[in-house]
Amino acid sequence: MKRAALYARVSTGQQEERGTITSQVVALRERIVQDSYHLDPDHEFIDDGVSGAYLARPELDRLRDQVIAGDFEVLYVLSPDRLARRYAHQCIVLEELARWGVAVVFLNQPVSDRPEDRMMVQMLGILAEYEQELIRDRARRGRLYRARQGQVLATTPAYGYRYVSLNQPGGGRWEINEAEAAIVRCIYRWCVEEQLSTHAISRRLNGEEQGYERVIPRRGQRWSYTTVNRILKRPDYKGTAYYNRTRQDPDRPIGQPKIHGRGSLRIGGRIERDREEWIAVAVPQIVTVTVWDQAQVQLDLHRHFAARNNKQHFYLLRGLLVCGQCSRTLVGRTYPNGTQRYCCTNQGSSCRLVEPCTGPRVDGNLAEPLVWQAIAELLADPQLILNYCLTGQDENIAMPHELKRVRQELRQIESQKQRLLDAYLTEVIELDEFETRRQMLDQQAKALEQRQADLDQLAHQRARQEALTANVMQFCEDIRSMLQSPTPQEQQEVLRLVVDHILVEKEQLTIKHVIPLAGDRRLCTQHSAISTLPGRASLVTAGCEAPGTSVSLILEGMATEP
Repeated sequence: MKRAALYARVSTGQQEERGTITSQVVALRERIVQDSYHLDPDHEFIDDGVSGAYLARPELDRLRDQVIAGDFEVLYVLSPDRLARRYAHQCIVLEELARWGVAVVFLNQPVSDRPEDRMMVQMLGILAEYEQELIRDRARRGRLYRARQGQVLATTPAYGYRYVSLNQPGGGRWEINEAEAAIVRCIYRWCVEEQLSTHAISRRLNGEEQGYERVIPRRGQRWSYTTVNRILKRPDYKGTAYYNRTRQDPDRPIGQPKIHGRGSLRIGGRIERDREEWIAVAVPQIVTVTVWDQAQVQLDLHRHFAARNNKQHFYLLRGLLVCGQCSRTLVGRTYPNGTQRYCCTNQGSSCRLVEPCTGPRVDGNLAEPLVWQAIAELLADPQLILNYCLTGQDENIAMPHELKRVRQELRQIESQKQRLLDAYLTEVIELDEFETRRQMLDQQAKALEQRQADLDQLAHQRARQEALTANVMQFCEDIRSMLQSPTPQEQQEVLRLVVDHILVEKEQLTIKHVIPLAGDRRLCTQHSAISTLPGRASLVTAGCEAPGTSVSLILEGMATEP
């Protein structure tokens, strides 16, 4: 008696629940018994909830392995599209089965060696591939429509949420999981208020820091810094999730061949779409927008000033110096004689470029005191900072009485329009005179409305200037205590707070500094010009360039090396 095998497949879990996989198996078993073949239970290959668009399927791989071993002579399948959705894949599998002497029987489509039967199988394969693409496109458009209606399509929610399924009242949404949400708020508080790194936060969550108990993660046994970093970067926690944000990267390779079975391991390589294609979906807020934004700033600072493997030497300007030629960050190096220099990483034996960078090296013993002296003098004089902040501002600030006068004139024009309309309705004036006088009043009102808008803008500008002055004064007052005999670590903390970066050029350093104001660590970007004479540094005014002025620290006689 010949040995037979069967293969059945459904694409989704819903089809599996509806019993379509069972109906396939029952029909195939009955046909095998009718044809008087023997079916071993081990020769039933069933892929539950597996797409037919790919050949990498667990049971199909096992079937193809047993074909090579010669375990059966006949394979029963319901229809060609159950074997594969793509015609090319069908050809690959059918040719492989024929090469090893295995006959294929389709219940819904008899197959023989006649040309018309082979042509029918090929046509059915092409139609199945077309149907697959049609189903995929309809499903994609349906998901986009549901997302635009505000439904959350991600059934696996972010940490801190739980998914309410569609079969429940008000389903298709996320709701807050209070136990996990409390952990999320702790992670953001540790990052923003205590300024902990993602590694430090993960150690605290794993209970490796004294005084903190271990928190069990949703998956796995331990918290990793990548998981913490992902939580800190997800915009979902500030109340907005995004659908249609990424797409499959067509240029990324499929992956490496499987160690066991056939096919390749598919790597989920995805890239972001254009911002206009994102669909925003409202979700419950766990942290405020301000806290989320502060966390992003803190992550950028951690990435920029990470100590990496440097545990031995201290560099005051570490992470602040940028090469003026190749834009790489300079790194500090300490020589046996104790000299410290900042060098571009595109130089020396570690350079991988064909032509190494020719940017200068900076002597730390000369540059560090000069940069600190310039920043300290800048922070000691708040009025100097305000002069740079308010450079180019309109000094013609609106006076309250002028704004009051303009509003009064607008009310008078409205009254004149109403009296003019009454005169026309009582036939005191003709239509031509009514239109002429109405147009004149409209022109006057338009000019006054434009003036009112200008005055409102000037008044708002004045309020901003007053708030800016108060914030700058308060910031300088708060930081003044750190300018009196600071330790090197305190100097570094101040520099990182107010310096964005320092551009290194030949015989010149350009400092771009920022003044952190209330609510924003990197608000109000400022520049100033500092020219250094031998033995002293003094502030001088520089010309403006958008979006601010330029700050230059010229080090005359500074020792540099090519």
